[in-house]
Amino acid sequence: MSDYGLPNTKSVNDFISYIRERLAQSTTAWREIAEAFAEARQIFGGESDKFRNLCKETRFSKSTAHKLAAIASSERLAKYREKLSVVHSWGTLYAITSLTDEKFKVLCERYKLDDPSASRPTLTQSLVEAVRKEKPEKSSLRVYATIYVDVEAMKAGLVEGDHIATLEETLDTLQKTLPYLKITKSGVEERVESAYIDRLQRKADELARQDFAKELQSIDKLLESKRYKGESKKQCFTRLMSMSREEYWEMFKDDRKKAFDFLGGEPCDEADLYKRATRIVNTQDAKLEAKVRARTEPYKYANTAVSVDFGGSKQGDQDDEPVSTVDGDVAAVKDAA
Repeated sequence: MSDYGLPNTKSVNDFISYIRERLAQSTTAWREIAEAFAEARQIFGGESDKFRNLCKETRFSKSTAHKLAAIASSERLAKYREKLSVVHSWGTLYAITSLTDEKFKVLCERYKLDDPSASRPTLTQSLVEAVRKEKPEKSSLRVYATIYVDVEAMKAGLVEGDHIATLEETLDTLQKTLPYLKITKSGVEERVESAYIDRLQRKADELARQDFAKELQSIDKLLESKRYKGESKKQCFTRLMSMSREEYWEMFKDDRKKAFDFLGGEPCDEADLYKRATRIVNTQDAKLEAKVRARTEPYKYANTAVSVDFGGSKQGDQDDEPVSTVDGDVAAVKDAA
Protein backbone atom coordinates (compact mmCIF):
# COMPACT_ATOMS: atom_id res chain seq x y z
CA MET A 1 0.00 0.00 0.00
CA SER A 2 1.71 3.18 -1.18
CA ASP A 3 -0.99 5.37 -2.65
CA TYR A 4 -0.65 8.35 -0.36
CA GLY A 5 2.14 10.31 -1.98
CA LEU A 6 4.67 9.20 0.64
CA PRO A 7 7.98 7.37 0.07
CA ASN A 8 7.89 3.57 -0.04
CA THR A 9 9.92 3.43 3.18
CA LYS A 10 7.85 5.38 5.66
CA SER A 11 8.55 6.50 9.18
CA VAL A 12 6.13 7.37 11.96
CA ASN A 13 6.84 11.06 11.28
CA ASP A 14 5.74 10.58 7.65
CA PHE A 15 2.34 9.38 8.83
CA ILE A 16 2.09 12.09 11.51
CA SER A 17 2.77 14.82 8.92
CA TYR A 18 0.35 13.28 6.43
CA ILE A 19 -2.51 12.98 8.92
CA ARG A 20 -1.96 16.48 10.33
CA GLU A 21 -1.98 17.90 6.80
CA ARG A 22 -5.33 16.24 6.11
CA LEU A 23 -6.76 17.56 9.37
CA ALA A 24 -5.63 21.04 8.36
CA GLN A 25 -7.36 20.80 5.01
CA SER A 26 -10.88 19.83 5.94
CA THR A 27 -13.07 17.49 7.94
CA THR A 28 -13.91 15.85 4.61
CA ALA A 29 -10.48 14.16 4.61
CA TRP A 30 -11.59 11.36 6.96
CA ARG A 31 -11.24 8.67 4.32
CA GLU A 32 -7.66 9.64 3.57
CA ILE A 33 -6.87 9.73 7.28
CA ALA A 34 -8.48 6.30 7.69
CA GLU A 35 -6.41 4.92 4.80
CA ALA A 36 -3.24 6.30 6.38
CA PHE A 37 -4.03 4.59 9.71
CA ALA A 38 -4.81 1.34 7.86
CA GLU A 39 -1.45 1.45 6.08
CA ALA A 40 0.41 2.39 9.27
CA ARG A 41 -1.24 -0.51 11.08
CA GLN A 42 -0.17 -2.86 8.31
CA ILE A 43 3.43 -1.58 8.34
CA PHE A 44 4.03 -1.19 12.09
CA GLY A 45 1.40 -3.47 13.62
CA GLY A 46 -1.59 -2.20 15.57
CA GLU A 47 -0.06 -3.02 18.96
CA SER A 48 3.42 -1.63 18.27
CA ASP A 49 5.07 1.30 20.06
CA LYS A 50 5.34 3.09 16.71
CA PHE A 51 1.60 2.85 16.12
CA ARG A 52 0.89 4.07 19.67
CA ASN A 53 3.24 7.02 19.11
CA LEU A 54 1.41 7.84 15.87
CA CYS A 55 -1.89 7.90 17.77
CA LYS A 56 -0.42 10.09 20.53
CA GLU A 57 1.10 12.65 18.13
CA THR A 58 -2.12 12.96 16.09
CA ARG A 59 -4.37 13.01 19.19
CA PHE A 60 -6.30 9.88 18.27
CA SER A 61 -6.90 7.10 20.76
CA LYS A 62 -5.73 3.67 19.68
CA SER A 63 -9.33 2.49 19.63
CA THR A 64 -10.36 5.30 17.27
CA ALA A 65 -7.33 4.69 15.05
CA HIS A 66 -8.33 1.04 14.69
CA LYS A 67 -11.89 2.06 13.86
CA LEU A 68 -10.64 4.46 11.20
CA ALA A 69 -8.48 1.68 9.80
CA ALA A 70 -11.58 -0.52 9.72
CA ILE A 71 -13.33 2.15 7.65
CA ALA A 72 -10.50 2.08 5.10
CA SER A 73 -10.57 -1.73 4.99
CA SER A 74 -14.34 -2.07 4.68
CA GLU A 75 -15.44 -3.81 1.49
CA ARG A 76 -18.92 -2.45 2.13
CA LEU A 77 -17.77 1.18 2.11
CA ALA A 78 -15.53 0.54 -0.90
CA LYS A 79 -18.45 -0.87 -2.88
CA TYR A 80 -20.70 2.10 -2.05
CA ARG A 81 -17.95 4.74 -2.04
CA GLU A 82 -19.67 6.94 -4.63
CA LYS A 83 -23.08 6.75 -2.97
CA LEU A 84 -21.57 7.53 0.45
CA SER A 85 -19.23 10.26 -0.80
CA VAL A 86 -21.29 13.01 0.86
CA VAL A 87 -20.98 11.34 4.27
CA HIS A 88 -18.07 13.16 5.91
CA SER A 89 -18.48 11.96 9.50
CA TRP A 90 -16.18 9.04 10.31
CA GLY A 91 -18.53 8.09 13.16
CA THR A 92 -21.30 7.57 10.59
CA LEU A 93 -19.01 5.59 8.30
CA TYR A 94 -17.93 3.34 11.17
CA ALA A 95 -21.56 2.85 12.23
CA ILE A 96 -22.28 1.63 8.68
CA THR A 97 -19.42 -0.87 8.82
CA SER A 98 -20.70 -2.29 12.10
CA LEU A 99 -24.24 -3.00 10.86
CA THR A 100 -25.18 -6.62 10.39
CA ASP A 101 -25.73 -7.74 6.80
CA GLU A 102 -29.46 -7.81 7.46
CA LYS A 103 -29.53 -4.27 8.86
CA PHE A 104 -27.26 -3.00 6.09
CA LYS A 105 -29.69 -4.42 3.55
CA VAL A 106 -32.44 -2.37 5.22
CA LEU A 107 -30.22 0.74 5.02
CA CYS A 108 -29.56 0.13 1.32
CA GLU A 109 -33.24 -0.30 0.55
CA ARG A 110 -34.36 2.70 2.57
CA TYR A 111 -31.80 5.12 1.13
CA LYS A 112 -31.62 3.54 -2.35
CA LEU A 113 -27.91 2.85 -2.26
CA ASP A 114 -28.27 0.31 -5.07
CA ASP A 115 -30.28 2.64 -7.31
CA PRO A 116 -27.92 4.42 -9.76
CA SER A 117 -30.55 7.05 -10.55
CA ALA A 118 -31.14 7.99 -6.90
CA SER A 119 -29.29 10.94 -5.38
CA ARG A 120 -26.54 10.36 -2.83
CA PRO A 121 -28.10 10.29 0.67
CA THR A 122 -26.84 12.56 3.44
CA LEU A 123 -26.68 9.90 6.13
CA THR A 124 -25.97 10.73 9.76
CA GLN A 125 -24.93 8.50 12.62
CA SER A 126 -28.38 8.86 14.20
CA LEU A 127 -30.06 7.64 11.00
CA VAL A 128 -27.78 4.61 10.84
CA GLU A 129 -28.32 3.88 14.53
CA ALA A 130 -32.08 4.16 14.01
CA VAL A 131 -31.86 1.34 11.47
CA ARG A 132 -29.77 -0.71 13.88
CA LYS A 133 -32.29 -0.29 16.70
CA GLU A 134 -35.46 -1.01 14.72
CA LYS A 135 -37.78 -3.80 15.85
CA PRO A 136 -35.70 -5.04 18.74
CA GLU A 137 -36.18 -8.67 19.59
CA LYS A 138 -37.75 -9.54 22.91
CA SER A 139 -34.97 -10.20 25.35
CA SER A 140 -34.51 -11.41 28.90
CA LEU A 141 -31.40 -9.25 29.27
CA ARG A 142 -31.38 -6.84 32.20
CA VAL A 143 -28.93 -4.16 33.33
CA TYR A 144 -26.30 -5.56 35.71
CA ALA A 145 -23.98 -2.53 35.96
CA THR A 146 -23.41 0.80 34.27
CA ILE A 147 -20.08 2.48 33.50
CA TYR A 148 -19.89 6.28 33.53
CA VAL A 149 -17.08 8.51 32.35
CA ASP A 150 -16.45 12.19 33.06
CA VAL A 151 -16.93 13.59 29.56
CA GLU A 152 -15.25 16.89 30.48
CA ALA A 153 -12.18 14.91 31.59
CA MET A 154 -12.23 13.19 28.19
CA LYS A 155 -12.43 16.54 26.38
CA ALA A 156 -9.53 17.85 28.47
CA GLY A 157 -7.40 14.84 27.58
CA LEU A 158 -7.28 13.52 31.15
CA VAL A 159 -8.81 10.24 29.99
CA GLU A 160 -6.02 9.20 27.64
CA GLY A 161 -5.90 6.75 24.77
CA ASP A 162 -4.28 4.08 26.94
CA HIS A 163 -7.11 4.41 29.48
CA ILE A 164 -9.72 3.93 26.74
CA ALA A 165 -7.74 1.02 25.29
CA THR A 166 -7.70 -0.67 28.72
CA LEU A 167 -11.44 -0.16 29.09
CA GLU A 168 -12.10 -1.52 25.59
CA GLU A 169 -9.92 -4.58 26.21
CA THR A 170 -11.60 -5.24 29.56
CA LEU A 171 -15.09 -5.03 28.08
CA ASP A 172 -14.04 -7.24 25.17
CA THR A 173 -12.63 -9.83 27.59
CA LEU A 174 -15.84 -9.78 29.66
CA GLN A 175 -18.02 -10.35 26.63
CA LYS A 176 -15.83 -13.17 25.31
CA THR A 177 -15.36 -15.04 28.59
CA LEU A 178 -18.65 -14.67 30.50
CA PRO A 179 -21.76 -16.48 29.26
CA TYR A 180 -25.17 -14.85 28.71
CA LEU A 181 -23.67 -11.36 28.61
CA LYS A 182 -24.07 -8.50 26.16
CA ILE A 183 -22.11 -5.22 26.20
CA THR A 184 -23.46 -2.13 24.44
CA LYS A 185 -21.31 0.99 24.01
CA SER A 186 -22.66 4.53 23.74
CA GLY A 187 -20.04 5.91 21.30
CA VAL A 188 -19.18 8.85 23.59
CA GLU A 189 -15.47 8.46 22.83
CA GLU A 190 -16.00 8.89 19.09
CA ARG A 191 -18.23 11.90 19.65
CA VAL A 192 -15.65 13.61 21.91
CA GLU A 193 -12.79 13.05 19.46
CA SER A 194 -14.88 14.06 16.47
CA ALA A 195 -15.94 17.22 18.35
CA TYR A 196 -12.28 18.13 18.90
CA ILE A 197 -11.55 17.97 15.18
CA ASP A 198 -14.74 19.93 14.43
CA ARG A 199 -13.62 22.65 16.87
CA LEU A 200 -10.25 22.86 15.13
CA GLN A 201 -11.92 23.22 11.75
CA ARG A 202 -14.37 25.88 12.96
CA LYS A 203 -11.56 27.85 14.59
CA ALA A 204 -9.41 27.59 11.43
CA ASP A 205 -12.38 28.81 9.37
CA GLU A 206 -12.91 31.71 11.78
CA LEU A 207 -9.24 32.71 11.59
CA ALA A 208 -9.33 32.55 7.80
CA ARG A 209 -12.35 34.87 7.73
CA GLN A 210 -10.57 37.30 10.06
CA ASP A 211 -7.44 37.27 7.89
CA PHE A 212 -9.47 37.84 4.73
CA ALA A 213 -11.34 40.74 6.32
CA LYS A 214 -7.99 42.32 7.27
CA GLU A 215 -6.79 41.98 3.67
CA LEU A 216 -9.92 43.77 2.46
CA GLN A 217 -9.42 46.53 5.05
CA SER A 218 -5.82 46.98 3.90
CA ILE A 219 -7.02 47.37 0.33
CA ASP A 220 -9.59 49.96 1.43
CA LYS A 221 -6.77 52.08 2.89
CA LEU A 222 -4.74 51.79 -0.32
CA LEU A 223 -7.71 52.78 -2.47
CA GLU A 224 -8.73 55.76 -0.35
CA SER A 225 -6.55 58.19 -2.32
CA LYS A 226 -7.91 56.89 -5.64
CA ARG A 227 -11.60 57.61 -5.05
CA TYR A 228 -13.31 59.94 -7.48
CA LYS A 229 -15.18 62.91 -6.10
CA GLY A 230 -18.61 61.78 -4.98
CA GLU A 231 -17.67 58.11 -5.32
CA SER A 232 -18.39 55.84 -2.37
CA LYS A 233 -15.84 53.42 -0.92
CA LYS A 234 -17.94 50.53 -2.21
CA GLN A 235 -18.05 51.93 -5.75
CA CYS A 236 -14.32 52.66 -5.72
CA PHE A 237 -13.55 49.14 -4.53
CA THR A 238 -15.64 47.56 -7.29
CA ARG A 239 -14.13 49.80 -9.99
CA LEU A 240 -10.51 49.17 -9.09
CA MET A 241 -10.73 45.56 -7.88
CA SER A 242 -12.88 44.27 -10.78
CA MET A 243 -15.42 42.77 -8.36
CA SER A 244 -17.50 43.93 -5.46
CA ARG A 245 -16.64 43.12 -1.87
CA GLU A 246 -19.64 40.76 -1.75
CA GLU A 247 -18.34 38.88 -4.79
CA TYR A 248 -14.95 38.47 -3.10
CA TRP A 249 -16.65 36.96 -0.07
CA GLU A 250 -18.57 34.58 -2.32
CA MET A 251 -15.26 33.54 -3.88
CA PHE A 252 -13.85 33.08 -0.37
CA LYS A 253 -16.71 30.72 0.52
CA ASP A 254 -16.07 28.61 -2.57
CA ASP A 255 -12.27 28.57 -2.47
CA ARG A 256 -10.55 30.71 0.12
CA LYS A 257 -7.04 30.04 -1.23
CA LYS A 258 -8.13 31.32 -4.65
CA ALA A 259 -9.75 34.37 -3.03
CA PHE A 260 -6.56 35.27 -1.14
CA ASP A 261 -4.47 34.80 -4.30
CA PHE A 262 -6.86 36.96 -6.32
CA LEU A 263 -6.45 39.82 -3.87
CA GLY A 264 -2.70 39.63 -4.37
CA GLY A 265 -1.86 40.06 -0.69
CA GLU A 266 -0.67 37.51 1.85
CA PRO A 267 -1.36 33.94 0.63
CA CYS A 268 -3.68 31.64 2.54
CA ASP A 269 -1.48 29.24 4.50
CA GLU A 270 -3.72 26.35 5.57
CA ALA A 271 -1.00 24.73 7.67
CA ASP A 272 -0.46 28.00 9.57
CA LEU A 273 -4.22 28.37 10.10
CA TYR A 274 -4.35 24.88 11.55
CA LYS A 275 -1.38 25.56 13.85
CA ARG A 276 -2.99 28.75 15.14
CA ALA A 277 -6.33 27.02 15.58
CA THR A 278 -4.62 24.16 17.44
CA ARG A 279 -2.95 26.57 19.87
CA ILE A 280 -6.26 28.28 20.62
CA VAL A 281 -8.24 25.05 21.03
CA ASN A 282 -5.51 23.48 23.16
CA THR A 283 -5.46 26.58 25.38
CA GLN A 284 -9.21 26.18 25.85
CA ASP A 285 -8.70 22.51 26.70
CA ALA A 286 -5.98 23.43 29.21
CA LYS A 287 -8.48 25.68 31.02
CA LEU A 288 -11.01 22.84 30.99
CA GLU A 289 -8.34 20.49 32.36
CA ALA A 290 -7.65 22.88 35.24
CA LYS A 291 -11.37 23.11 35.94
CA VAL A 292 -11.77 19.33 36.02
CA ARG A 293 -8.72 18.86 38.25
CA ALA A 294 -10.03 21.49 40.66
CA ARG A 295 -13.49 20.00 41.04
CA THR A 296 -12.81 16.29 41.38
CA GLU A 297 -10.17 13.66 42.09
CA PRO A 298 -9.41 11.26 39.21
CA TYR A 299 -10.17 8.21 41.35
CA LYS A 300 -13.06 9.70 43.31
CA TYR A 301 -15.32 6.77 42.46
CA ALA A 302 -12.76 3.98 42.85
CA ASN A 303 -13.57 1.12 45.22
CA THR A 304 -16.90 2.60 46.25
CA ALA A 305 -20.10 0.64 46.64
CA VAL A 306 -23.20 1.60 44.71
CA SER A 307 -26.26 1.88 46.92
CA VAL A 308 -29.22 0.09 45.41
CA ASP A 309 -32.84 0.37 46.41
CA PHE A 310 -34.44 -2.87 45.30
CA GLY A 311 -37.75 -1.09 45.43
CA GLY A 312 -36.82 0.58 42.15
CA SER A 313 -34.67 3.67 42.87
CA LYS A 314 -30.86 3.91 42.78
CA GLN A 315 -28.64 6.60 44.22
CA GLY A 316 -26.49 8.46 41.74
CA ASP A 317 -26.66 11.03 39.00
CA GLN A 318 -29.07 9.71 36.39
CA ASP A 319 -28.05 12.40 33.91
CA ASP A 320 -24.46 11.16 33.52
CA GLU A 321 -23.64 9.78 30.10
CA PRO A 322 -22.69 6.08 30.13
CA VAL A 323 -19.72 4.85 28.14
CA SER A 324 -20.91 1.26 28.19
CA THR A 325 -23.72 -0.76 29.68
CA VAL A 326 -23.02 -4.31 30.77
CA ASP A 327 -26.22 -6.32 30.42
CA GLY A 328 -26.79 -9.75 31.93
CA ASP A 329 -29.74 -11.91 32.92
CA VAL A 330 -27.99 -13.53 35.91
CA ALA A 331 -28.33 -11.89 39.35
CA ALA A 332 -29.53 -8.62 37.85
CA VAL A 333 -29.18 -5.67 40.18
CA LYS A 334 -31.59 -3.44 38.29
CA ASP A 335 -34.63 -4.52 36.31
CA ALA A 336 -34.70 -2.58 33.04
CA ALA A 337 -38.37 -3.16 32.50
